[in-house]
Amino acid sequence: MSKVTAPTRFVYLDQALEQVLGETVPEYLPRSVIRFWIARDLVGHNGARYVPKLSGVAFKRAAADAWRATEVAAVEVVPG
Repeated sequence: MSKVTAPTRFVYLDQALEQVLGETVPEYLPRSVIRFWIARDLVGHNGARYVPKLSGVAFKRAAADAWRATEVAAVEVVPG
């Protein structure tokens, strides 16, 4: 996600993940991560497209901080 520069459909994100990992993962795994990033206001979601709100290293740093924060505090996701 840190390399995404324009709103991108999930299918392209999923394909990029497969290339990085060298294997296919169940679709719910990357969707869950993207939803977490949306809940933490790191990714914007418009229709069927996703775009990071930060770029490059700034996104990586913020995402890592968000994951670390979940170790010590609950994250509440409100549908809608």
